[in-house]
Amino acid sequence: MNKNASILPCWISLNADDSIIAIVLLQLDTRAWHIILYDIVKLIQTQDSAPLFSPMYFSADHVGGTIQCFAWNPAISSMFAYIDGNGTVSTFEIDQNSKQLRLLGKSDANDDNSSICWSPKGKQIVLVKYDGALELYEPNMKLKKRYASATDASMPPCISVIWLSTHQFLLGYSENSPDENSNENSFFQIMTTYEKDQLVRTQVYNDLFFDASEASANVNPQYFHVRVNE
Repeated sequence: MNKNASILPCWISLNADDSIIAIVLLQLDTRAWHIILYDIVKLIQTQDSAPLFSPMYFSADHVGGTIQCFAWNPAISSMFAYIDGNGTVSTFEIDQNSKQLRLLGKSDANDDNSSICWSPKGKQIVLVKYDGALELYEPNMKLKKRYASATDASMPPCISVIWLSTHQFLLGYSENSPDENSNENSFFQIMTTYEKDQLVRTQVYNDLFFDASEASANVNPQYFHVRVNE
């Protein structure tokens, strides 16, 4: 890999079997984005190793100025997805026969779309809206199910989601934009569990690991360990 001061790595992620590393780069002078995939063994052996494929290139206009989230499928090592600044979710698979990237599906652009996460078994992908509503898709981006938001309009934007189990999701909310200085109360998480009858149970976590601050009577201090799927 060549060193270039005008290139900023924004996402670095290993696939499910640790054989491929994805590097998502922002080109600072043009604001263009690149996704580059490397064979991890060859990259360790030779730093100037060639990528598996020609780098994926996106102009700033094409991706709405940013790639908001990149995620490998946790069970299928050849599959990944990303969501861009337009709110478009794209899923890809590495075709082992042709050794080419194949587009599996692509959603419509939507400014309400925030982030994505694969299910633990990799069979579906969840798209979270800024208001906390959820949409579940197959890898080809065919819609399977919708869950209404478990919070009201007074909540700050939902910026992240982790799919914990079949009907359980951990949503991250932030009162600050990424370029603002954070404070101890600017980020919190809500675990949402959707029952079969669409009723939803929620648990608020004001701290990632332990919340010992004063809280209302219906919010208990909780330990919580976050296991990232990648």
